Amino acid sequence: MQRLTLLALSAVTLASKSSGFVLNQPTMRVNIASAFLMFTVFGQGQHKKASAGTPKSLIEESETSEEGSPEEKDVTVYFTNSVSRPVEVYWNNPDLTEGHYKVIPLIMPGESANISSHRGHLFDVYYYPGVDVLFDPVQSFEITEEDANEEHFIINFNEKEHEERRALGVKAIFRNRLDFPLEVFWVDHVDGGEKKVASTIESGKDGVVTTHPGYFFKVYPAGLHETNNPVKFVEISARSGEEYYVMVDNPKEEEERQERRKNMGLEAHITNKLDRAVKIYWIDPETQEKYLQTTEDIPPGKTTWFKTHPGHTFHVYHSGEEDTHDPVTMFQMTAGYGRREQFEVEL
Repeated sequence: MQRLTLLALSAVTLASKSSGFVLNQPTMRVNIASAFLMFTVFGQGQHKKASAGTPKSLIEESETSEEGSPEEKDVTVYFTNSVSRPVEVYWNNPDLTEGHYKVIPLIMPGESANISSHRGHLFDVYYYPGVDVLFDPVQSFEITEEDANEEHFIINFNEKEHEERRALGVKAIFRNRLDFPLEVFWVDHVDGGEKKVASTIESGKDGVVTTHPGYFFKVYPAGLHETNNPVKFVEISARSGEEYYVMVDNPKEEEERQERRKNMGLEAHITNKLDRAVKIYWIDPETQEKYLQTTEDIPPGKTTWFKTHPGHTFHVYHSGEEDTHDPVTMFQMTAGYGRREQFEVEL
């Protein structure tokens, strides 16, 4: 806990204006502002912006909301790291234009940290330091207790299984649809340096790079890297073990292709691996109200699918218990339009 305290104090020293979630220690209460670099990402049918700091609405919620509202009641959330590597925790903002916010910068193995938050808030846990933010969390949690003042989360994901999947990486396939050859450069997320990672991709051909979720690349005309004028900027928004296609088109074709992909929607495929039927509800990010997504029960061992949108969150309930019990699990769509995501419902 001493190490976490020092990090918290450093964050306060660096931030000119502290704001956001409150990280609690036994003898102090400090505000932490995340030091995120604002950037805009274009790629694979998505347009995201991740920004620094904690949104003002989080600070003002308890002041502007009706006192006693269960959604706005302060809840102390405890995170305990039971795995062998340090982790960091992000608040999963349902508004994709704002991105994630780091609320706990570091939890060492065997240690705990806590923050003040509200019911309905979602949190994603990443290995420290997290370079896969938004795409490949190791574990996710949601505050669901309606009247509780505290909620405790144990970070205890299967490390071996996660490492095996992560070792597969993401197979990024760069398809050159221009009439001149291209070169692909990886962008170092630490110092911004660029390194060529694939052979020259001739017109009409593919180039393959094995990489990781959240990594950045720039695509240049062959031999023109020094001009610093890339034809495409790419963020890998896929999970480990998946393929990710990058179409390098002229601007007009790129716009038309992205519109077609958006019209295709994003497919969610859900397999029920429990021994009881379940129902799936979409959660409105503004009101936290739940709406029935699947009119039919999903029997044990069966799979259903539906079209949805990137960033949408769903709760899974045992059939008939959606008004009396907490969800058995939840999932969020992280892929882009025109893609498919698969989820398994299990305890």
